[in-house]
Amino acid sequence: MRAALFVLTVGLALLPANTRANAPPKGNRPVPFEDGRDTDAEALKKEIEALRRNVGAVGKKDEKPETVVVTSPMTRDVAVTQRYAGQIRAHRYIEIRALATGVITEVPVKEGQAVKKDDVLFKVSPALYQAKLDAELAEVKIAQLEFDHTKKLAAGDKPVVSQQEAALAEAKLARAKARAKLAEVELNFTIVRAPFDGLVGRLREREGSLVKKGDPLTPLSDNSVLWVYFNVSEARYLEYEARPGKGPDRSRLELPDSRIELVLADGSTFNQDAGNVVTVEHEAGDVFVIKKGLDVNDRIVLDGVRRVRNGDKVEPVFQKPEEVIGSPKTGREK
Repeated sequence: MRAALFVLTVGLALLPANTRANAPPKGNRPVPFEDGRDTDAEALKKEIEALRRNVGAVGKKDEKPETVVVTSPMTRDVAVTQRYAGQIRAHRYIEIRALATGVITEVPVKEGQAVKKDDVLFKVSPALYQAKLDAELAEVKIAQLEFDHTKKLAAGDKPVVSQQEAALAEAKLARAKARAKLAEVELNFTIVRAPFDGLVGRLREREGSLVKKGDPLTPLSDNSVLWVYFNVSEARYLEYEARPGKGPDRSRLELPDSRIELVLADGSTFNQDAGNVVTVEHEAGDVFVIKKGLDVNDRIVLDGVRRVRNGDKVEPVFQKPEEVIGSPKTGREK
């Protein structure tokens, strides 16, 4: 960089020798003293500032431009991921219950065992039901004999009994057969079988337990097809519904440009494509009745479930349950 040197020459004005700086005023009136040094100093400052600007301009002409990195914009597809907390449920899930009252004599299955349709799950003591069936079958034989005898007496040219009595005996036989059929069904109910292929859940009753009709025994689930239920905010749902490809069935939300993945609790992805179709189910509300497992002093995450993970430190903002139940669902799960 080249530098320019400027020499400033400052002239000083000298008073004549016969002139005094503090000459007394003529007459009785004082004469103000005029000093021109202030004016010269202001002019000198302006001249120095102008010279500085000139020096800066000369220096900038000789400087090299700074090197910067630039680029141009580009367009490409970006995958936007939306996370939702969901619940995995079996395609079919039922509660196996006792169909007969009695003592469980045999449990041939174990918890978690895979069973086929019509496999035996529980056996209830059949003694009482077998005795009832035998009694009803005996009543059928008696009714059959009475009907056959009455039918013979009512037949022929000279009937001994009327046709009405023969019809009554026939009706008694039909009633006896129906009671025997009912007793046979009740006897069959002592053997509890699997209604479809699935997995046995927790066994609530064991061998020797006394059960009543309707008592739960074990759950049975068909995991050949799994359903994942999750809640979506209204704004997000409307955004999905506005996408092209909406079919005539409004309960099925098709996302042709999206892919659905199931991430398990350990962070791994379920190794099966879930497709791009979502089945929409309308809910009556977001209030869940919990029978056990929670205490009144526990805290439940209401909003922001997808933004936290196990072990994260959070700053909770408490909201009264009365306000939560009374407030609308719109805006949650964002």
